[in-house]
Amino acid sequence: MAAHDSIVLDVSTLIFVVGLISLLQSFALYVVSSYNRQAHGMGVWATAALANGLAMPLIALRIHLDSAVITKVLPTSLNFISAYLFYVGARRFQQCGTLQHWPLLASLPCYGGYVWLVVHDESLRLRPFLTSPIFILFLTMGARALLTERRPALRFAASFTAYSALAVCGVFIWRAIDLYYLTAPAQLLEPVRAQVLGFITWILWSLLWTFGAMMMVNQRQTFENEQLHQGQLWAAAQLAAAEHELLALRTEQQRQQLASELHDGIGGITANLAMLAFRGSMEEKPQQQKALFQHIEFLATEWNRELRLWMNGMERGSLLWGDALAEAHAYAQRLATAQGIELDWKQSGATPREPDDHVQQMISLMRALKEAVNNLVRHLPNLLEWLGTSKPDIVCLQELKTAHDAFPAAALAKAGYNAVWKGQKTWNGVAILAKGAEPVLIRDRLPGDPKDDQSRYIEAAVDGLIINSIYLPNGNPQPGTKFDYKLAWFERLNRHAA
Repeated sequence: MAAHDSIVLDVSTLIFVVGLISLLQSFALYVVSSYNRQAHGMGVWATAALANGLAMPLIALRIHLDSAVITKVLPTSLNFISAYLFYVGARRFQQCGTLQHWPLLASLPCYGGYVWLVVHDESLRLRPFLTSPIFILFLTMGARALLTERRPALRFAASFTAYSALAVCGVFIWRAIDLYYLTAPAQLLEPVRAQVLGFITWILWSLLWTFGAMMMVNQRQTFENEQLHQGQLWAAAQLAAAEHELLALRTEQQRQQLASELHDGIGGITANLAMLAFRGSMEEKPQQQKALFQHIEFLATEWNRELRLWMNGMERGSLLWGDALAEAHAYAQRLATAQGIELDWKQSGATPREPDDHVQQMISLMRALKEAVNNLVRHLPNLLEWLGTSKPDIVCLQELKTAHDAFPAAALAKAGYNAVWKGQKTWNGVAILAKGAEPVLIRDRLPGDPKDDQSRYIEAAVDGLIINSIYLPNGNPQPGTKFDYKLAWFERLNRHAA
């Protein structure tokens, strides 16, 4: 058997290649670490690769300088540090918590024995049995930390890096045995099989380590993006659930508003019934009593119709515009016919065929239509009757609830009264009537707030006398915006009166 099983390769060249690759690995890992702050442990691995890169030139320097400290102990110590930092970086990447220090304590006897051999024995026969356990211990601990990865997106990359480290551990064992059984002790830079394959394995380990680290960083980013996407989906689901709850709350509020509309409708009908009943108690003529009870019957019938329509809308959550308009038309026709008035009903545009879920708005519109018909048809005869009986010189009207263009100025003029007015559909409305005189409009709004569009104030001159018709705001509920508006309105009135 030959003295040594040699492979014709320059070991010092391999050492420089290992060092160069390690330095490039260190640079790449430092760049990755700087741009991926969440990839914990990459900076530690970059330092580990740097330690290998610095150790290799010191080993190759042995050709020109044979120093036990500089070319033997120091580079090997840097290799030990690199292996230990591999373990530290793996723990930090996995965020395993506190580092275990017993591997450092366990490696001290082997390290002490290695230093003793460096001083007393130049051969490699026994050194690998002291250095290899240290490398194997740290690399195995790092691989074990990586193999605890449970996230599916990172499991392959972590396992790849871990098994690569374990494969290197196997090469360390084979190298130690091979060097021991050589016929003659080998030197570090001697191109024996164990040394050449050992340094080639080191080159492969640097490349595999770098590749595994890059995969781990990339897959970690993919995992975090998936987690972010899942978080966004969860947030979207929570938002949808909140919107559903808000919709349910709004639906309940609309139902409460409809109940309030029902309450207001009952109040209006009750007020009309009370007024008619009071008039009935003052009437003595049977014909007038008959007409009174016909009015009461009509109001009760219409209220029953309206109540059924509203309740159907609340149950279904939708109404047909055609049904609503037909009901309003029939209501106006019946009331106009009962009073001997000719009805001129006009409707523009096509009637929607699909149900509308804005029940509250439709019911409010129907109430406004019916209220307008009531104001013009029912209250005007009462007003004309009272004017003919009482014959006042000046009359101030409030709460007309009539659109400005629908004010019955012609009918009042026929009765001998000229008027100025400010109408408003559904709400408010004020007017000043003058018998045999022409009221001169001074203003139709209270000064002090140009944005106030409520018809509550009108001011006119009648035969040199300044007349004001005022419909004061109620201010309910208190506290609230309506009450604040009332107080501000009073302040404006006081300033104007002063």
